[in-house]
This record gives sequence, structure tokens and C-alpha cells, in this order.
Amino acid sequence: MKTARAKRQLPLMSLFLLLVTYISFGWYLIGPDAPRSRWLERVCSLLNPHIAFYSPSQEMLYCQHFIQSNWFAVVLTVIWIFLSSLAFRSPLTSIIRIISRTFHSDTVAFLAIFMFAAMGAIILFWLHVFLFIITILATEALARIDIQLAGYGVGEAFWMLLCVCMAGLAMGVSAHYLYGLYY
Repeated sequence: MKTARAKRQLPLMSLFLLLVTYISFGWYLIGPDAPRSRWLERVCSLLNPHIAFYSPSQEMLYCQHFIQSNWFAVVLTVIWIFLSSLAFRSPLTSIIRIISRTFHSDTVAFLAIFMFAAMGAIILFWLHVFLFIITILATEALARIDIQLAGYGVGEAFWMLLCVCMAGLAMGVSAHYLYGLYY
């Protein structure tokens, strides 16, 4: 007779792929090739220098350091990880719920098409960044399917995806900093 809670195996290969994907994305975000926010530089230049300096003898502002090391993108990525892990809890019901609520009128449908066209232009302009995002979505979907097939619940899958993604991002960012310190 089977017990109520059978032994479940972790889908190690797909979780490892997800970890490696986020490690490479974290490395890329902190690197010099990652896109920087130009509007943040303008906001930083408007700040009061007495508040923003490390000390009066140093020239670099807190916000300039924040922009140069691309921590704004890392913060956005942490938010992205949480939202994508939340979306992969029950992806089909979430998509159906959003579509059924959104497209009630022709005006909303037109605005949605206009928004998707604008997003398409942005994707083509920043293709090198969106290739990382597409890879992340594919590996996260693979990991979610493997976790579901292994018999884990929705909450367990959410926390597994969230922990693996955050660990990968932290490992990528810290590996880039350590590499910069020693090489």
C-alpha cells in the first residue's frame, strides 16, 4: 500500500539550468555591456550634492555609483523574479483571467495592439537583453513543468523557483564583483 506522501525527486537538471541562466544574467547585468538608465543619470545630476556625496572630498555621488554599477537593473530583476515565479504558479488560469478582464471593448483591444507593437519595437531595439529574458522564461517554464511532474504543490513550486532564481542572480552578481577584484 502506498503512503500518502510518496518520495519525490527534485528535478535537478532543470533547476540547474535555471540557476546557470540566472548566474549568466546576473554577470551580464553588472558588466559594462549592460544597458544603463540615462534618465537616472539626469535625475542624479539634479540631486543636491550635499546630500548625495559619500563625503565632501569624494566626487562620486551615491546615485552615480548606483547607476554605474547598474544596481537599478538588479532591483528590477529581483522584482521580475518574484513576478515571474508568481506567474508560473498557475500560468494558464492567470493568462485566461487577464485576457477575459482586459478585452471587453474595441478601444481596449486597439490600445493593447498598439502597446504590443511598441513592445515589439523595444524588443527589437534591445534584442541582446531580450534574448536573456526569453532564455530565462524558457528555463523557468521547463523547471516549473518538471517540478509539477515530480508531484510538488503550487506553493512548493513557487518557493523553489524563487529561491533558485534569487540564488542564481546573487551568484552571478557576486562572481562578477569577485572577478573584478582579483583580475
